[in-house]
Formats: sequence, C-alpha cells, structure tokens
Amino acid sequence: MTHIEDRMEQFIKGLQYHYIREHKIIDTEFEYQVDFFLPEFNVVIECDGEIYHRNKHPDNVKDKNLLKIGIEVIRFHGRTILKHPNDVVRELKKIKKAI
Repeated sequence: MTHIEDRMEQFIKGLQYHYIREHKIIDTEFEYQVDFFLPEFNVVIECDGEIYHRNKHPDNVKDKNLLKIGIEVIRFHGRTILKHPNDVVRELKKIKKAI
C-alpha cells in the first residue's frame, strides 16, 4: 500500500462505495491486480504514482483489456490525489451518477 492509495481509500469510504482493495481480476487472456475495484459499478480505480507509471504502454493495454470485459478504469495521478482532493472526490461522485 502507498500513501496515495491510503488517501484514495478515505475518499471511497467517505462516499460509502463498496470496494475491494488490491483486487485480482482474472480472464482467460490476462490477470491483473488493481488498486480498487468497485463491483457495484464495474469500475476500477488506479492510483498512478511517479515511479511505477513512467511507461504508460502497460497501463494502456491493461485498461483496454479490462474494458473488453466491461470494466471501466479510472486513473488518478498521485499528485492530484494529494493536492486536489476535491477534484478527485468530484470525479468519484460521477461514477454513481453514470449508472
């Protein structure tokens, strides 16, 4: 767990969304571990830190593969999570409105 994931968890809990942290999604063609899975909305929340996400290609492939099985991926950069929490919460609220 990272501090940005801990912060994101506070936001998700505050909205009273049911979630699974560090969830493994397995399909016949792939297996991914995601930061947060919101099963009610079929949405994955990923917290992108500086070090682990310099190369966007693997993330793009992951996002496309998950979308193929009906799971939307929403990504937040670590700096946004820490410095603009109101923006993050506003985006998270849109998930519920979209259903």
